[in-house]
Amino acid sequence: MQVEANWEFPVYQVIGPVIRVHWDYAHTTGEDEFQGPYDIWAAQETVVPLDADRETFVRIVSEAGGDGEALANGWFV
Repeated sequence: MQVEANWEFPVYQVIGPVIRVHWDYAHTTGEDEFQGPYDIWAAQETVVPLDADRETFVRIVSEAGGDGEALANGWFV
């Protein structure tokens, strides 16, 4: 799922019992007539249980379209 914000997402974001995993980053700028230019960050995201083992992590991320092996290598060190 694509997510957008005005800040760059971390690759791994722990929130409560889950890890939000981000990849395929994109950065653009927008223009607001009152406040001027602003940043827009987008990334693909999936959610993995914090207690997931490596195999589950890889499967969930891969099913969402990410490189499950490479992203697991960064999480399971």
